[in-house]
Amino acid sequence: MKERRTIVKMLSLITQVGLTMIVAIFLCGGIGYWIDNRFGSNVIIWFLLLGIASGYSAAHSLIKSVISDKKESQHDTETKSDT
Repeated sequence: MKERRTIVKMLSLITQVGLTMIVAIFLCGGIGYWIDNRFGSNVIIWFLLLGIASGYSAAHSLIKSVISDKKESQHDTETKSDT
């Protein structure tokens, strides 16, 4: 039962990371496309790069928080077993 819970948590993390990346890229790309059409400039590439960078940053912080939560729970488990 515990293995299934771990598998489900990891699958949900993978899904969340993927959605975070896709939403950031498409949102910034859409804004760049709108600006290109509205003002006739050529900034969509810069907005796509901004979307990629922000998606990476958001995914990195999400994974980092999950890893730190896992380390804290392992530390708490070790502390409880020592007493």
